[in-house]
Amino acid sequence: MSVTTDTPPRRLTRDERRARTREDLLQAAAAVFGRRGYHGASLDEVAEAAGYTKGAVYSNFGSKEELFLEVAERHVENIVKMLLGVFEDADPDRRLAVLFDHARNLASVDDFVLLDMEFRLYARRHPEAREKLQQRDNALMQGFGAALESHFQQVGVRPDLNAEQIARTVWALADGLALQGATDPQAVQQGLPGLALRTMLKGIGLTLPELPKPSVTSTAEPRIAPANGHDNSSSS
Repeated sequence: MSVTTDTPPRRLTRDERRARTREDLLQAAAAVFGRRGYHGASLDEVAEAAGYTKGAVYSNFGSKEELFLEVAERHVENIVKMLLGVFEDADPDRRLAVLFDHARNLASVDDFVLLDMEFRLYARRHPEAREKLQQRDNALMQGFGAALESHFQQVGVRPDLNAEQIARTVWALADGLALQGATDPQAVQQGLPGLALRTMLKGIGLTLPELPKPSVTSTAEPRIAPANGHDNSSSS
């Protein structure tokens, strides 16, 4: 009779354990911030949701502000990856149509938009937070703008606004409609985000192909995306 022995799992190194703890805290923070808002959330809640002590939070993040900024940065990075991935398509018409569809979806009610606005009000009165927020926004708009500029050159369009300004305008349009939809969901139904964006882009010489009509805006309570960019709501 042969005897088999199970190989014991490799023990994580100190750096690996710290990285896992940090990731667990970020995912828990995304859920707590999304549910409670920036001001309503506490580091005690984050620690409890992650299964760690409050000391573990402070050993990885210096403050609630620092923790929120990293959660927000990851959320934005996921959006940027999605937008930049659109420009890998060689067909300019299809590329623009998909970009338009993504931007239209950004205008759906999303509690990250509300959370971001709440933090912006906080940053308005706290210079250090404001500087960090500006750095995040500038990096986002520069990346999005560079992708738009590449597209404009390919299709031979020279708008009056530069590409980064157009990127900021598209983002502001999506944010503004999402904020309106948060208190009045009917305001952003009937395809308003798509029509508004289509009209704006038509003004700079870009004609979008027709897309299927968007579904009716849901009034269900929205959730912020987890810090790793995956929605784990269906997992047991």
